[in-house]
Amino acid sequence: MRKHYIALVQAGPSACSVSFPDFPGLVTAARTIDAAVERAGEALARHVEDMLKDGETIPPPCSFEDVKQFAPNYRDVMLVLVPLLPPSP
Repeated sequence: MRKHYIALVQAGPSACSVSFPDFPGLVTAARTIDAAVERAGEALARHVEDMLKDGETIPPPCSFEDVKQFAPNYRDVMLVLVPLLPPSP
């Protein structure tokens, strides 16, 4: 079953940044929103793969209600669902 994680996309004057409420510290950026969202999927997959290698537990995806509680700036950003894709062989 595919999981989707909520990403917070914030457009700035020269770049768009993406962070994940479920994975504090996981941040990526790109010049455009489309590129940032694409990179977000890649960054999420690498991050989860590293967590699994380290024996860490992968958190279940938070809900939109959770985001309201844990990310007070959620109204100032674009919320995007990013699929957690299985690692490529």
